[in-house]
Amino acid sequence: MKKLCVLIGTLATACGMGAAAQTYNDVLVIVNSNSPMSQNVASYFRSQRSIPSVNICSIAMPTTEEIDSATYAGILAEIKNYMQAYGLTSSINYIVTTQGVPLKVRRSGGVFGISSNSGSFDSDLCLLNSQLESQIGNAGVVSNPYVYSTARFSRSTTFNNIVLVTRLAGYTYNDIVGLINRACQPYYSTGEFVFDVDITKGTHILNTRMNTARNILKMRGYNVYFDSSSVFVTNRTSVLGYVSWGSNDANWASYTQKAQPHFTWSPKALAETYVSSSGRTFEDSTFVEPTIGWQSLVADLIHEGGVTGVKGYVWEPYTSALAQVHYLFDRWTSSTGYNLAESFYASSAYLSWMDVVIGDPKATFAGEGHLPVELTVFGGMLRNGSIELHWKTATESNNYGFEVQKLKDGSWSSIAFVAGSGTSNTPRTYTASDADVLPRNIYRLKQIDRDGSASYSYTIEVAGIPVESFRLGQNYPNPFRADRTGTTIPFDLTTAATVSIEIYTVDGSLVARPIRNEHREQGSHAIVWRGTDDHGSPLPPGRYIYHLRASKADGTPFTDSKVVSLLR
Repeated sequence: MKKLCVLIGTLATACGMGAAAQTYNDVLVIVNSNSPMSQNVASYFRSQRSIPSVNICSIAMPTTEEIDSATYAGILAEIKNYMQAYGLTSSINYIVTTQGVPLKVRRSGGVFGISSNSGSFDSDLCLLNSQLESQIGNAGVVSNPYVYSTARFSRSTTFNNIVLVTRLAGYTYNDIVGLINRACQPYYSTGEFVFDVDITKGTHILNTRMNTARNILKMRGYNVYFDSSSVFVTNRTSVLGYVSWGSNDANWASYTQKAQPHFTWSPKALAETYVSSSGRTFEDSTFVEPTIGWQSLVADLIHEGGVTGVKGYVWEPYTSALAQVHYLFDRWTSSTGYNLAESFYASSAYLSWMDVVIGDPKATFAGEGHLPVELTVFGGMLRNGSIELHWKTATESNNYGFEVQKLKDGSWSSIAFVAGSGTSNTPRTYTASDADVLPRNIYRLKQIDRDGSASYSYTIEVAGIPVESFRLGQNYPNPFRADRTGTTIPFDLTTAATVSIEIYTVDGSLVARPIRNEHREQGSHAIVWRGTDDHGSPLPPGRYIYHLRASKADGTPFTDSKVVSLLR
């Protein structure tokens, strides 16, 4: 095998994701110089992402999808030497393999068993130059040090110096170009996430995870199609995300061929199917692995034109290795802006195993930034027979305005529209009123950008009966995760008061003050705490105490405390 560094293609504008374009200086692209497909894919990807030429590592490899242990060891040695020679060992956070690079490594221990030492090319590659490198090729799984993390990923001792590896693959070159292009396109705000439960498997943990993911997404205001009937779901439109049992669903053959859903997809759609060997080939859809028979392929989801990211498995991964979809979609839709690689690896328990993650590692959900508006306050109160809503923004970018929505009879409806401030770097305050007062009034904001795209705020609840006492309510959701969705802390005031809310550890250390001696009028109020300290840094998971101090108009104090649980 001959090691090469080649200048592939010409430079173009990097994919813009967020306020500033993503940079790909920390991405290493692996190319098989014996594969025209690999070279063409790398050339297109580099041209679309402005990847430095030194970050293209081209090595002569076999063109087969499967290689043996000795061949793989030689390839890893060449990649490692290349990174060292060009000073990339400590600067690379992500590695991207390309179609035509071998996919599977078959070793002496067989391929079907929890103690197998065989696995995917990519999953082993995660351990290169890490503290776990010596475990490449060992029997069984390696625990993923990034799983469940809420921190943004970087190669560091915190995560044992691993890197995150994804692959650009599909049946055809056009399939892969579509995969790359969708990573830069905005998602359809009217799209839906589809969860297809296999009812014959009852309360299986994989069905339960779909339900949990459904609840997270609905709480964030997304459309969700959740099917728990015997139907295998097909022909949905503008699909934003998909989870099913694929060819392991007991009823798929009654509705489609090869367990293909035949969806139309929104850009930024992620998928996971509960299927062994779903990533076993990206070249031949009729390929049959000896002894296991035919199973559905994630490559079909790309070919439908199609997903932006998906995880498959080269051999039997076992249930514990499958992406935990409630974490996957929590990270992907979080306004923290986790990228595709972070979302899949934060939801996957193992490395050096059967997994292969497909997609641009630095793709993010919204493409041009998840929320063009930074919402800092959203609350409401009952006053003079109406609910008065108020919210504040810290910054805005191309903000057309806010549609105020209310949950009534199980569905959201618009009750008002308030024009936004376009682009602003100074705090802005907005108000709206609702005269249709119910005992429980639940609201959210649909923020609309000038290009027509939309995002949703967290929800708040305002009591529709007069406040009879000072009260600190229980936060919701509880427990919660540290991101911009956060958790809502409600409180009621019978009179106007000066209010402080403070967050303490269970041993009494003050760690955050979401409200500091602020004036609040009589009525129901709510604030959002995002699990951070006063500097915006995430706090470690655990139990905390939130404490309300209010000075009544007559000078008498009111205090109360409750417990909140913060997850990773």
